[in-house]
Amino acid sequence: MDRLMGFMMALASQTNDDAGDPETMLRAFAALDPDGLKDWAEGFDDLVNATRRSWPSKLLAGDDKRILRDIERIAKGADGATLRVTLPSWVAQRYTMRR
Repeated sequence: MDRLMGFMMALASQTNDDAGDPETMLRAFAALDPDGLKDWAEGFDDLVNATRRSWPSKLLAGDDKRILRDIERIAKGADGATLRVTLPSWVAQRYTMRR
């Protein structure tokens, strides 16, 4: 069990570090079919809603608000083609801002 947990923690850490690279994010999002992108958007939208205090509207830039609205729309079934173009660099930018 300890080895499994160690592996899971290493994988989570690598995934977190990968979020800072727009090219890695581009490949990750490109690999998702429309249903996979919808699933990702549902999960991310759930995370944002569950941690609303970490996403205060008055402190978010206009691009952040737009991306979050687009993610919410995709979670509800809207087409995600446009967001696929901007999402990788947005994720990397948010990662950089957290560091």
